[in-house]
Amino acid sequence: MADRTQLIEGLLPYHVSLLEYDYAGYGASTGKPSLSQILEDGDAAYDYIVHNLKVDPGSIVVVGESIGSGVACHIASHRKCNSVILLSPFCSLLRLAKYKLPWLNLYPASWFPYADIDNRAALAEFQNPVLIIYGQQDLTIPSSESKELAKVCHTCSLLEVPGRGHLVYYPPTPEYQTAVMTFLK
Repeated sequence: MADRTQLIEGLLPYHVSLLEYDYAGYGASTGKPSLSQILEDGDAAYDYIVHNLKVDPGSIVVVGESIGSGVACHIASHRKCNSVILLSPFCSLLRLAKYKLPWLNLYPASWFPYADIDNRAALAEFQNPVLIIYGQQDLTIPSSESKELAKVCHTCSLLEVPGRGHLVYYPPTPEYQTAVMTFLK
């Protein structure tokens, strides 16, 4: 959570309430990190907001950055929410792994023993607004991932921030701020 202070500070001017949490095994959280665990953590955070804090699901905007885009898309695929904001997202972890390590393309997907997070599949049926923001110079997740992901969204807005890398939100650019403000209105 400490690494995302700028992201949170960048959203506060829009008069929104925020819930930030650490995945299991990160920060002060106990447990062991895994793909299935971070998805469960996202569900637990959503359920806490709805059931304990009594927040109307129709007012929830799910925000996910980088690996968190997988959690956000997972939540949007099976929980009610108003909309989704994705920062530097990926299409699927397997696709990203094959991009980063091209020799993995020699093997069929069935040979990979680990679970995948597939944001394209998660957003394929999502009918509410989605905002995708990515950095033109992102070396962690290529811009092609955001562009490809936007193709499956029925109500997607896409913003490329020139000269920005993976941390597309800091320091906030006028384009970023305008896109977020317009989307949240």
